[in-house]
Amino acid sequence: MIYFYVYDGESFSLKTNANEKKDILLEFSPEPTKELEAVDIQGNWNHIVSQVIDFSLKTEGISIQIYELNKGENLVVLDDYNGVYNMDIELGEEEIDRLIIMTEDMNSNGNEELVVVIDRGATFKEVNIYTYRDSKWHCILTAENLISTDLSDDGKCELITTSMGSLPPYIVIYRWNGDTFEKTDINEETGFLYSTLVNINDEAYIEAGNPEEPYFFKYKDGKLIQYTIYEK
Repeated sequence: MIYFYVYDGESFSLKTNANEKKDILLEFSPEPTKELEAVDIQGNWNHIVSQVIDFSLKTEGISIQIYELNKGENLVVLDDYNGVYNMDIELGEEEIDRLIIMTEDMNSNGNEELVVVIDRGATFKEVNIYTYRDSKWHCILTAENLISTDLSDDGKCELITTSMGSLPPYIVIYRWNGDTFEKTDINEETGFLYSTLVNINDEAYIEAGNPEEPYFFKYKDGKLIQYTIYEK
């Protein structure tokens, strides 16, 4: 595929062709949230590992613990020192060392969320996001291959899922509605055969369409905004 850029004397860049610009309004559907269930640690469970995490919404901190219930059956729990809760994560023995735990504001609400990433293989990383509200723990999103990137050039990153090798390529965009995450699948919403993330001149674009007729988009305010590539 050949890309054409506009050169302004200093650098190449893509420009919007105002006469051909087209917005595609996307429909979003809410993602389910799940309240974590309390669990009693049994004496016959084999404790494998614990990790203490600083978490701004719980000043005393929290601890993530893994127990072996039976051979090959592991349980991941969250201990906030007031209770112990099942995080509802299936974890194989070989995946224990590939578990990543961190805290980050994932929905731009000003509060940290607890993020647990499990490396399931070369093309599949499962991401679980948890929050503490109303004195309860909730899983507010489970997604695969979740990344954050600025698709609107406003300095704020959007959360998206990419296919990472599976065919046809696809992109799912997530947004926060103040209470839950919502998502939209670009291929399903537009009828395009594929969608993928591309980097052109250090900017992120969504390339979508069909192999013979690709289109390029930015995302803003629930819309895909089409950019036309042309030669000056």
